[in-house]
Amino acid sequence: MFREEQIYYNAINIALNSNFRKIKEYLEIYGSFKKSFEILKTALNPFELIKDVEKLNVRLILYSDEEFPKRLKNIPDSPIGLYVLGEVPSERCVAIVGTRKPSKYGEKIAYDIAKDLAKIGFGIVSGLAYGIDTKSHFGAIKSKGKTWAILANGLAHIYPKENRFLAQNILENKGGIMSEYPILDRPIPYRFLERNRIISGLSEDVIIIEAPQRSGSISTARHTLEQGGNVYVVPGEVYNINFKGSHELIRDGARLITSSQDLLDDMGVNI
Repeated sequence: MFREEQIYYNAINIALNSNFRKIKEYLEIYGSFKKSFEILKTALNPFELIKDVEKLNVRLILYSDEEFPKRLKNIPDSPIGLYVLGEVPSERCVAIVGTRKPSKYGEKIAYDIAKDLAKIGFGIVSGLAYGIDTKSHFGAIKSKGKTWAILANGLAHIYPKENRFLAQNILENKGGIMSEYPILDRPIPYRFLERNRIISGLSEDVIIIEAPQRSGSISTARHTLEQGGNVYVVPGEVYNINFKGSHELIRDGARLITSSQDLLDDMGVNI
């Protein structure tokens, strides 16, 4: 059963098209999700809308809940609510992100680093996309570690659909799939950039692997720096445009690593 505040949060999230800044404004003015929703005077029925969440056994965790990830609470523009399948992370997390069209080199690095870090207890966070994201999730699963996928759409839809098997593996290994978007929402291009603040917000450390100059991975790195996290970059061939954004991050002060051991040395972690 969902509490009243969860029911009305879900309704206002739908009514305001998941505009988290606008939702916060309403909450600050009117003091509750219920009052905020009533002010909108829409024909939506909050108690009917929540049934879609119940059908999929999705949990709705609000910012004020004890279970809401503590690190995520402290970032600029923290989400107000999270729809969750599986668990939420309690361990230290490392995000691994990069291009959807990586080289074999990038795929192997992502897989190996994720596998090594998950094996010693780090949570691996990524976005379930093709390429580096997929390899990172599978690397964590290979070592029976935990990994979390942050989606840019509602949890009724696994995107891309080819990663449904991967999503199921994530849940079977006690990780989780999370989103701030209403349960039935389809992917919208701008939301892929918007959700990157959650990938970085859950993670103290972000590893960029094979990122072109203009890519979601670069936005994740920028969010990480704004949030006070650490950005690490795996270098590549200087003439490969897939690494142009990666190398610019290194020039701007990101830390260069070539293995999981480099990262652990920087963290001061002994194993």
